[in-house]
Amino acid sequence: MKKLLLLVFFILPALLFAQRRDQYPVLEKTNYFGLQFDDDFLFLGNRDEQYTGGLEFEYIRHFKKKKAKVGLFNPFSEGSRFFTSSVGSYLHTPYNISDSLIIENDRPFSSYMYIQTGYLAHSSDFQRRFTAEIYFGMMGALLPGKIQDAVHTIGDSPPTNGWKNRIAQKKRFIPNLKFNYQNTLINITGFDFIGLRWLQFRSIWELQTGLYLNSFSGGLLIMADNKRPSEKGQFKTIIPQKRAKDEDKKFRFRPYFTGEIRFVAQNTSLQSLPWLDSPFIVAPDHLNRLIWILEGGFMFTRGRFHCAYKVQAHSREYVKYQPDWHTWAGMTLGWAFN
Repeated sequence: MKKLLLLVFFILPALLFAQRRDQYPVLEKTNYFGLQFDDDFLFLGNRDEQYTGGLEFEYIRHFKKKKAKVGLFNPFSEGSRFFTSSVGSYLHTPYNISDSLIIENDRPFSSYMYIQTGYLAHSSDFQRRFTAEIYFGMMGALLPGKIQDAVHTIGDSPPTNGWKNRIAQKKRFIPNLKFNYQNTLINITGFDFIGLRWLQFRSIWELQTGLYLNSFSGGLLIMADNKRPSEKGQFKTIIPQKRAKDEDKKFRFRPYFTGEIRFVAQNTSLQSLPWLDSPFIVAPDHLNRLIWILEGGFMFTRGRFHCAYKVQAHSREYVKYQPDWHTWAGMTLGWAFN
């Protein structure tokens, strides 16, 4: 019965979720609730290693107050603001998850469970957005390893015998901060390519700092849409033509691709911390400080319902016993409401 409850806790949320707050399309003046589920088995030809899975429940609430002075919690004049909160976890494992001994020169077992709170702000024309979040996280808990053990009793999955060698042998408080800024470079509309009528190029900048991850990244988001969005920004028409009314489009389809490069100063899931009493870490001189992050996927929207599928790939994070690229996939579902 205990294993059944763990499986329900871990798998059922994979059938829910919404668009992540720091990615993809504009979140307009609505609230929403959802969840994201990442796992290796959602992508063909993959296996449990490196980042092996994640789970996040998320709630976003719109601030209805229209007038507010520009400041720390309102970076854009006359823009829209949202309160964000989430609960989630990340799991990392080495290549051989069944080895009960300490595996040198490979990623250690580690988990990060957190409660997040913060805010999201849009400029009035929806062409810029900024998120600021604080993570009250914990490493060393036994629950993530127990959940993975229970899941691996299904089918031909190998047993996970190495969680006793995880980073942090006891529960430890590991807070972190995250800042994300996006700016639309160009919107192109007025064309019709396999049903897509709009194309956007957006720059992405992100800073993470704290006890879990210290990094800075920058990149580009390219997103298409089968309907011209309601943003008030300037659009460039490249192929003028008569189009059907956008209001007739009840179903929206948005493919996207992002490419980022991240500089990593410190990563606790690989390096641990001096006071965590870790039995094994990846040495600092074995780390690759520059990491490429590629992601592509599809979003579908009908009314207030959202769903998506994504595939993400990271380049090699450290020198030994790791493939050049690690890939996994994620599922999203969610519901917007007033």
